[in-house]
Amino acid sequence: MGCYKIGELHKLAEGQGYGTAYEYLVKLRLLERFTRGKRIKTVLIYGLPEKYGLSLDFFYFCQKKGYKAYLLGEKSRTERLNQALDRLEMQRPREANLKHYDLILSSEYIQNLSNDVRKACAEKIKKMTGNAIIFVPNRENKAHAKYTGLSGLKAEGLAGLFNSDTFGWIDAPFFPPGIKLKQARNSRFLLWLLVAWSWAEWLLPMRRKLSHICYAIL
Repeated sequence: MGCYKIGELHKLAEGQGYGTAYEYLVKLRLLERFTRGKRIKTVLIYGLPEKYGLSLDFFYFCQKKGYKAYLLGEKSRTERLNQALDRLEMQRPREANLKHYDLILSSEYIQNLSNDVRKACAEKIKKMTGNAIIFVPNRENKAHAKYTGLSGLKAEGLAGLFNSDTFGWIDAPFFPPGIKLKQARNSRFLLWLLVAWSWAEWLLPMRRKLSHICYAIL
């Protein structure tokens, strides 16, 4: 499995702090497990997050693995994304122009769509690939309403949208969503604790309600 350092991922966090770096860490590990042994050359990033970040973990993953990244997103957000990628000396994505992709990734995007548009997006994604991981804010984590203002979906509902039997919860640190850990910059112990917690979060009995994100796998 690829080795990802939380300090390195913090550079991708776009000012969101170590909470976002933690999110990237656990998502990248899931992507590593999912893609192991699969023949992947093309990856479509389907939409950019509703409010926070630019899914830079996806682009980082593609560059690290040597995959060709494509993007389907709003032009206003794409310009900001390209500026961030240039600053990080990472490759810009290609415009979505293929009918089929080896892998599709989406994070915190489809939950903000109307039901009809969301269903249409799900059907489109299923036609374009046989491999996809869709991440959305976890509706069962009530802290989203208080801290992030993000809408969300339940994991079972997300899986049903894609006719998937594989779903779960991820990104369950020991603080609520939307909280920045500025003190982590000067605390080696806190950074160590974040990394250790990221391995142990799968064992949390309340992970379903504590996780910031849920996902479905095609």
